[in-house]
Amino acid sequence: MLALTGECRAAEAALTDADHAQAAAADEAPPTAGYWYTPGFYGLQRARVLRTLGLTEQASAEVVAAVAALPEEHRRAPWAVKWRVAASGEIDVPH
Repeated sequence: MLALTGECRAAEAALTDADHAQAAAADEAPPTAGYWYTPGFYGLQRARVLRTLGLTEQASAEVVAAVAALPEEHRRAPWAVKWRVAASGEIDVPH
């Protein structure tokens, strides 16, 4: 939301906070149904923020790394199609 409303510095700070929170929780087991806890999924959401901030090269690199980090079953899921296509460079980072 911060990036969407033009609060760029606050959005960048929130990304830094999220990076720290993810690192702090890295050793904790996620819930079975919690695909959004995977490092890859986090990276996809991070890419959205970077794209909204206008950091398109960083966003694209984040998508490539995030798709590679997704567990295989998530990478093949219907919701991941747009991300796989973006990682291939065929489309821009999805909103």
